[in-house]
Amino acid sequence: MEPVTYKVLRIKDHLPDSPGYNVGGKVVLPESFLIAYCNFLNKVDRDMPKVVLFKLTTKNGKWTHCGNLEFTAPAGCICLPEWMQTQLELALLDEVEISVVALPKAKTVCFKPSCSSFMKLDQKVLLEKYLRAFNTLTVGDTIPIKFNERDYSLKVVKTEPGGAVNITDCNVEIDYLPADDEAVAAQEAQKKPSPGQKTIVGHTIGGATAVIAPKPPSGRGQPDYGWKPNTLTFLRPMLNKPSPEPMSPSREESKALVTEPAQLAPSPEKTDQVAKSAEESKFPGAGKTIFS
Repeated sequence: MEPVTYKVLRIKDHLPDSPGYNVGGKVVLPESFLIAYCNFLNKVDRDMPKVVLFKLTTKNGKWTHCGNLEFTAPAGCICLPEWMQTQLELALLDEVEISVVALPKAKTVCFKPSCSSFMKLDQKVLLEKYLRAFNTLTVGDTIPIKFNERDYSLKVVKTEPGGAVNITDCNVEIDYLPADDEAVAAQEAQKKPSPGQKTIVGHTIGGATAVIAPKPPSGRGQPDYGWKPNTLTFLRPMLNKPSPEPMSPSREESKALVTEPAQLAPSPEKTDQVAKSAEESKFPGAGKTIFS
């Protein structure tokens, strides 16, 4: 069947008594589309499928997939949920092209919540409730979820086996990526330096600001690049020891007397003994009486 172009209306204006349809993934088409599609099936000798899936494409190249809610829209118009209209960047009465497609059954889907508080809720119950209003999931779509008077959103990050899948009557494995605020908090924690650690702020080639935290020193000693051969330097920690006061000249002189050995003059008795020993060494027997 050839694609058809319709003007965009809001589904909440067309079905004001059914607010739940405004957060689902289904659209409302005109009756003329149903007639044209049935004629196409008769020509190709096919039966009407249980679920008909569609692809919506804008003039700007944005696209998504959806199911059908009913065929009660005004002639030449299509009614979209508000989130889908925002996703496709469509204003009221803008044109969108619709075509019938076949999508594979979903196996795995990866979501990224808008905030980390969503992960504290019962995700299984919420998804079973809200995904009933969807027939398809497309990578890049952001699905709104409202719980306990608070608005949440889930961005479709990945789907398998394709970029768009059919989730009607199938078991899907769900996975989650960290929320935006959780990822930012983790990055800030990595950038935050430890107490006493210095950081270096610079710029990348592209002009972005970069904060570099030097790696903490390892347990090994740091090299002394000013070391001189044949010298040893002992570094002892000085714990709360006041700096020494400058010494007066008199104290410096007294210190020199203490640290350097004084040259004291010998006593008179020791001088006589030294002279006598020297004389005996020159004249043996001097000072002694010899009897023959």
